[in-house]
Amino acid sequence: AGLQMLEDFPQPFWLALFVEGTRFTQEKLLAAQQYAMTAGLPVPRNTLVPRTK
Repeated sequence: AGLQMLEDFPQPFWLALFVEGTRFTQEKLLAAQQYAMTAGLPVPRNTLVPRTK
């Protein structure tokens, strides 16, 4: 599943991944969801919201 399925893709392609550098925790997910609500962004279910410092 996931990236394994791309091995059988019929056309050659390049894939760029920009992985999250933060450890995913339930607390960080809740904080991201609260931030998204206050910022008027879509509320994530499985990812964190990118923010600048």
